[in-house]
Amino acid sequence: MIDSGIFLELLILFGAATLVATVCFWLKLPTIVGFIVAGMLVGPSGIGLVSSLPAADSLAEIAGVFLMFTIGLEFSFRKLIELRREFLKLGLLQVLLTVMLTAIVAHGVLGVSMPKGVFFGCLIALSSTALVMKLLQDARDVETPYGKSAVSILLFQDLAVIPMMLALPFLAAGGGVVSAVGASLGDSLAEFWSVRGALLTVGKVVGSLALLYTLSRYVIPLFFEKVVSTRSREVFFFCVLFLLLGVAYLFHLGGLSLGLGAFAAGMMVSESPYGRQVTADVVPMRDNFLGLFFASIGMLLDLNFVFTHLAMVLGLGLAGLAIKAFIGVIVCLFNRSPLSIAAIVALMIAQVGEFSFILASRGLDLGLFTKDEHQYFLSVSVLSMVFTPFLFRLAPKLALNARFGGSAWRAAGASPEGRGLRSTLKKGGVGHAIIIGFGIAGKNMAAAMDALGIHFQAIELNYDMVKKLKAEGVPVHFGDATRGDVLEHAGLGEAKLVVISVSGSKIVPHIIAEVRALRPDVQIIVRAQYLRELESIKRDPALDIVVAEVETSVELLARALKVYGVESDEIRSYMQQARQQLNTFAQMTSALQSPTLNLPSWEALSSIRPMRIGDQYAAVNRTLADLNLRERTGTSVVSIFRDGLGTTVPGGDFVFRPGDVAHLIGSPDGLADAERLLRGEKRS
Repeated sequence: MIDSGIFLELLILFGAATLVATVCFWLKLPTIVGFIVAGMLVGPSGIGLVSSLPAADSLAEIAGVFLMFTIGLEFSFRKLIELRREFLKLGLLQVLLTVMLTAIVAHGVLGVSMPKGVFFGCLIALSSTALVMKLLQDARDVETPYGKSAVSILLFQDLAVIPMMLALPFLAAGGGVVSAVGASLGDSLAEFWSVRGALLTVGKVVGSLALLYTLSRYVIPLFFEKVVSTRSREVFFFCVLFLLLGVAYLFHLGGLSLGLGAFAAGMMVSESPYGRQVTADVVPMRDNFLGLFFASIGMLLDLNFVFTHLAMVLGLGLAGLAIKAFIGVIVCLFNRSPLSIAAIVALMIAQVGEFSFILASRGLDLGLFTKDEHQYFLSVSVLSMVFTPFLFRLAPKLALNARFGGSAWRAAGASPEGRGLRSTLKKGGVGHAIIIGFGIAGKNMAAAMDALGIHFQAIELNYDMVKKLKAEGVPVHFGDATRGDVLEHAGLGEAKLVVISVSGSKIVPHIIAEVRALRPDVQIIVRAQYLRELESIKRDPALDIVVAEVETSVELLARALKVYGVESDEIRSYMQQARQQLNTFAQMTSALQSPTLNLPSWEALSSIRPMRIGDQYAAVNRTLADLNLRERTGTSVVSIFRDGLGTTVPGGDFVFRPGDVAHLIGSPDGLADAERLLRGEKRS
């Protein structure tokens, strides 16, 4: 029977977390802060209402294990390969430079030994993958340039825990204060690097990796297949839990952390055809694990110690944040990222991570920590986590080039293609652009121009927005663009282009008329939302109109016809007729009939074809590598849908089953050959 005292303390902990997180939400603060603060308040060093629960560090580690599993589910070895450049370049530099700089500062300022300084550097070098991923996912920024850079660094840090854990005994042996520098140190190193100990450590690591590879390659897919055949969601879920705990425990036996094992288990499952279903079942529980984890972290903090040594805690915390932020900026700039992205990434990874708690616990056992030093570490770590959401919000404002949300455009401008385009634009002559209307479309246009080195002047009628934009350094003028003096003040006489992106169709003709009265020759681009807005616009050869309603509907229809297997010639013919009808209705000129940007060709839009694998198909029970469709037909399988398991991106070892729907991309002839090959028919 459960202890009623523990039950009551759980009730208090969850109630406090709910209350404080709700208050944070009302105050527009991250709820993560609420969970940490709730743990601090009701924990042993706070009010003390929660004191007899199982050890908070164990509770935090259990929650962290499940958290890392959900994070691993969303990454795969293929994703790591895609991010390999940033993963190795950014991650390796960040970890090495942070460890080195921290060790030098700790040795020179605090007077600790160099091995102990390296240990401190390992603790500081790691960031919170769980916290940063939560912030990125809530902001939908995972796929942004700074999101990808941050994720690459975080993943490398998580994997760097392996050599760090292996190095702790060596650091403990080299950092003993009672050992003489000569013989005793040599004895300690000799003891650590004994043949038996070294072979045992290496054997555990190699054996664990070999076993994991074998399981993920051969055993897990077959195991899942048998479990799925039961058609029981409960059995499937318990199978996932068994795999998670089994792999985590295997890593533990190999001398590694349970959290890292859980992350590896998630990646293994994500590689299987059943990864999508597992993600759908488990990921919704991630926020629950996250709240429990950070509430447990908050309970670890000794508030009495913090208040007693507040100045030292704040000093160490600021020093740690400064070191990590400085290194983050350096490595991102070395990777040729814009300063805006470098600043955002640096502030996102400036906190101390959950794996650092595991390293710290191990370091305490080995004598690398005193109890006071351990409390300093906990205080600095928890406070850095509390401040991270605020730094995440503050980062774009501090970034020099992040004004008006242009980080993504700045990254595009810094790419090789962007640099080449800037060079071409520079040769094309002078003449700035005038952007009238600074809504979402206007901001994006301005950000893109700024990234490409095109000078612009903005005109906006919203005074509050003008004030804000001027404070951010945007060249904006307050005024009504239907007035000639406002246009002249913005430099219409020397402008090469006028972009009209205002809301409301009634004002656009007046703006065009005033621009034409002053500059009949200047090129004008007008953004219109609906076709009906064009009826009142007087058109001329130097006027381009982009209608969102037309372009969106055409694109949607083209993609829909592609799914239904319509041939590219038929799509092209029908779309030409549809455009003619739309143009006739709105009395458009030929400027609208041909889009300015080079969009994907109709062949590309209609080259993906779904194909269901029948019971008697020759592809059944054969792998994708064995069929070798790309080499034999020039087509590729981009995804597979399996009933009950969703869609997955197949690898070479994917085995076809009856009922699978394969999505193939290729030319019409190649698709026809691929279908015959999957059926088992010979080419005609």
